[in-house]
Amino acid sequence: MADRYGYQDGADFHPGTNYINLQLTAGASGAVPLRTAAGSRFAGVASVVLSGTGLYTVTFQDTWFAILGIDSGVYQAIYNVAHCGQFTSTPALTTPSSVALQGRTMDGVGTAAALTSGDVMWAIFKVSRLQGNG
Repeated sequence: MADRYGYQDGADFHPGTNYINLQLTAGASGAVPLRTAAGSRFAGVASVVLSGTGLYTVTFQDTWFAILGIDSGVYQAIYNVAHCGQFTSTPALTTPSSVALQGRTMDGVGTAAALTSGDVMWAIFKVSRLQGNG
């Protein structure tokens, strides 16, 4: 297994930062696929659980000192503004070991919405393994 703490391809002004990439293709009703499913990327992620309408809880394999940034999105299998097309995120700030990603519609209302079968969820989490300012 690769060293999650040291093998990073990019450079950063803040020492001790890591990037965790998540990608999955939703099953029926937004179901989370197996970790071994084609096209899935779960390195550094212990689990992804669908716990409500479009609410995905991502738990990391490690606990980090801080979650510095989250970028996420959806590649829709069939474009529809009334389906999940974006995510809002809520990191667990007291123990940065998980993040809640809430699927939202792109119709201007932003209603909670689940992924549909074949949609691809992607997320990039920038985390810090050092306490303080890095």
